[in-house]
Amino acid sequence: MSDVMPVFVIKARDHLSVGTVETYRKLCDDLGLREQSKQVSRALAEILEWRSAHPDECKYPDHDHRPAGSPGSGSEVPASQDNQGQEANDGE
Repeated sequence: MSDVMPVFVIKARDHLSVGTVETYRKLCDDLGLREQSKQVSRALAEILEWRSAHPDECKYPDHDHRPAGSPGSGSEVPASQDNQGQEANDGE
């Protein structure tokens, strides 16, 4: 197993992004993660603004999975180096 932490990216252009991010925000609320919920709400507002300005670029997902650590996967950094200094905020 690789030390590289997998990353799952949902782009604003994805028609499934709004509902997915709304669900994630609700899960944060349900767990009492108020600050994280606020951050997710901000991201959702940015997604909605972008989608409104770029309706012709929105589409359903159509790309292949890229394994963690592969070029372009967004997870090239080992988990031990990701968000250095943020471990205290992760609850781990």
